[in-house]
Amino acid sequence: MILSGVAAGQIGELYVEFDIDFYDPKIPVPLGQNLPMAHIASGAGAATDAAPLTGGAIRAGSTITGLSFTNGTVTIPAVGRYMIGTVSVSAAQTAAPQLTLTTNASAVNIIGANSISGTGGFVLNVSGVRVNVFDVTAPNGVITLTAGTGVVAGNFDVIISQLSSGLTKPKSELESKLEKVDALLALLGEGRALKKDEKSEALPPLSVDSKGNDDDGIVMVPVASAKTGAAVASVAPGSVTRPRKG
Repeated sequence: MILSGVAAGQIGELYVEFDIDFYDPKIPVPLGQNLPMAHIASGAGAATDAAPLTGGAIRAGSTITGLSFTNGTVTIPAVGRYMIGTVSVSAAQTAAPQLTLTTNASAVNIIGANSISGTGGFVLNVSGVRVNVFDVTAPNGVITLTAGTGVVAGNFDVIISQLSSGLTKPKSELESKLEKVDALLALLGEGRALKKDEKSEALPPLSVDSKGNDDDGIVMVPVASAKTGAAVASVAPGSVTRPRKG
């Protein structure tokens, strides 16, 4: 800044205030695009009951990183809660597909009034389906699959989707009441601790000289036992705390 008629040099200070807002761009993402999920399909006409994923492949768009499979198993790498759906199609279908939680996996009973973790069914000589909810409890949970009794030269699909770990069975009335009691007791405990801290506020110590006189002119003497008369305590300079006044 140049001022006409003013000698060169510092003439003062100039303060500038900025107000800056940052905005993240909104990138359109199709609903569910980022959900961890996977679709595995058998080779065309290659599925059998004992080896339902024969000739299979993980379909494009699957997002569970590290997922792997064999002819009859699926391995899920990450710990979490999942839902799995299996569909078999065969002209020789006589039972629903089945699955076994083989390694590092456990059933989650949130279906049928919290009594089962899954269910399945079939249409004779047409197709069969199964849906289950389970937890992978440690890395690399293994699920063993079958397509259903009688299946030969069939097609088999597996769809897996991760669920929220908060998706659990509702708590019983007793569990809910106990949680409320615990919360109330915790609040009461905090209140007692605050009162205790208020009462135990430190008071400035008396200044006691070698003759037992404090700064208010009070003479401090040894304390005697009520039973024996023997001295049980003596006062050292600076060791006496003055009672709170008022």
